Amino acid sequence: MTEDPYSAIDFLTNMFAYQLKSGMLPDWVDYYNVNYLSCKPGIQGFALLYLLKHSDIASILDGDMCEKLYVPFSRWTNFWLEHRAADREGVVRYFHVDECGWDGSTIFNEGLPVEAPDLMAFVICLMDACAWLARGCKRFEEAVNWEEKSAFMLNTLVNEFWDGKRFVAKNPRTGKAVSSASIACYQPIILGKKLPEHIIDAITEAIMSDEYFTEIGLVSEPVTDVDSKAQASYVSGQVIAPIQMLMSAGLVEAGKTEEAKRICRAFCDRMNEKGVYLGFDPNGKEPAGDYLPWASWGAACFLAMAGTILADK
Repeated sequence: MTEDPYSAIDFLTNMFAYQLKSGMLPDWVDYYNVNYLSCKPGIQGFALLYLLKHSDIASILDGDMCEKLYVPFSRWTNFWLEHRAADREGVVRYFHVDECGWDGSTIFNEGLPVEAPDLMAFVICLMDACAWLARGCKRFEEAVNWEEKSAFMLNTLVNEFWDGKRFVAKNPRTGKAVSSASIACYQPIILGKKLPEHIIDAITEAIMSDEYFTEIGLVSEPVTDVDSKAQASYVSGQVIAPIQMLMSAGLVEAGKTEEAKRICRAFCDRMNEKGVYLGFDPNGKEPAGDYLPWASWGAACFLAMAGTILADK
């Protein structure tokens, strides 16, 4: 998609055709129904920002196109801010595991809802994307508003959710951190240099350690937990393609390019050897479970990693 900006926009926005008045997007769309039981992660902001840095998509984002994108983007962002808001400003919650993308993550060990750092990072990206689009269609006051909201949530994320080693998910009923070392706790690295340098360094050291980094890529939970979980659920303990893409992209934006390339190379080499799958079991190194139906996710991540990070674009 980095070579075809028009197709990139189509893929980025195709779910907006099913957007509700609340701003919510469906969990999935198939030949038979549109499912609104939950939704998927708000990854569109991250995706747009990534394309702006690694492709020439900006060349087609004139005022009219920015306006066309800004309306559904802002509604989608406000959905999270209004309908997934916590009881205090600058914090958002998951109400369903499908909203995370890491369905079996240990951040859900204490149930739902849960205040999650990966979600806050996604929403910050959404707000930054809204600000960029607002400026593109001359909604300057709205752009400033989005920038202020983004900065406030970033400040909350750093000051309330960083425990010195990792970001933590919180149980809103108790206000205490959920006992979890999920890769989701490090996913705010997608914010790149918006994070303080000491946090960037701590995240990089943690995920590149033997606890997470294997010869085939990053596991979604610490290696010490993998044996009991690798075949137990959709994502727990697996080496999943989107994890490699998100974490390596974040490392690049944070100035940790060599570490990002190590992750991409490990996973892409495994996919070259074993075939295109969503993920792999870190124990046997074979495709993780019956994941062939989701091979397109793995293919998309492979192309993005090989075509941008490994290609130095």
